[in-house]
Amino acid sequence: MKRGPSVSSPGWHPDAVVNQREFAIERLFHWTISQVLALGIYSLANGNSYFSIGPVINVGKYTVIEAVQDVVAALFELRDEYIRFPETVAETTASIGTFQD
Repeated sequence: MKRGPSVSSPGWHPDAVVNQREFAIERLFHWTISQVLALGIYSLANGNSYFSIGPVINVGKYTVIEAVQDVVAALFELRDEYIRFPETVAETTASIGTFQD
C-alpha cells in the first residue's frame, strides 16, 4: 500500500489521515468475525506494538488497531456477564481458596 505524504511534507493534509483510516476500516469489513477476534486477541496477548504485529500477520497498523478496538469493545459489553467480583467476606474467602500456590 502506498503511503501518503507525511505531516511534515508540503502536500500533507488532514484528510490523508482520515482516508487511511477509512481504508483500514473498509478492509476490516472483509474479514470474518473469527479473523478479527483472532487478530485482536493475538495483539492483546502479544504485547508488541501495532506497527510490529501488522507485518507478522500481513496487515497494516490501522487494521490491527481496529481489530483490537472491536475486541475490547465486545469484551467490555460482556464484562457483567462473565466477570464477577466477590461482594462479601465469605465470597472473597471462597474465591481466594480457588487459587493454588
